[in-house]
Amino acid sequence: GRIGFVLPPDLPIVLLLESEADYRQVVLSLARVGYDRIVGYLRGGIDAWERAGLPVTSGDIEDIEPSELHRLLSDGNRPVVVDVREPWEYAQARIPGSKLIPVGELNARVKELDTQQPVAVVCATGSRSQSAAAMLGRNGFSKVYNVVGGIYSWQFAGLPLERGR
Repeated sequence: GRIGFVLPPDLPIVLLLESEADYRQVVLSLARVGYDRIVGYLRGGIDAWERAGLPVTSGDIEDIEPSELHRLLSDGNRPVVVDVREPWEYAQARIPGSKLIPVGELNARVKELDTQQPVAVVCATGSRSQSAAAMLGRNGFSKVYNVVGGIYSWQFAGLPLERGR
């Protein structure tokens, strides 16, 4: 249900599927939410694409545990932490020094971030941040971390939090 945050509905889309058998179901699901310009799927998936020697640029996206992010934040090559939750969630508890850009606004506000600086993306549980990290990768960010388990895992690990506005 988050395709609208990432792609405008008038773009032609080529699907990358786990199984070619999923094609009809995925096309029907996308059509229900206004995406009717599916031009096909990549036969053989990303492996076939890479075997053909075609370029793959998703940026460097790496899943990272909260404890590892905490360590990175205390050394020199500090990533910018982008929290993609809603403002009310951010006010409840957040990683100190993080920047709030709700996932629905990320496309429009991507220019606020430096593509050369490492970015760590966090949400509540790690699913919105995965979509956001992929979007940043497509926008040429050189290093993107997806915080596994989100703010809940950060909190569970006993790492520092900021609260309030």
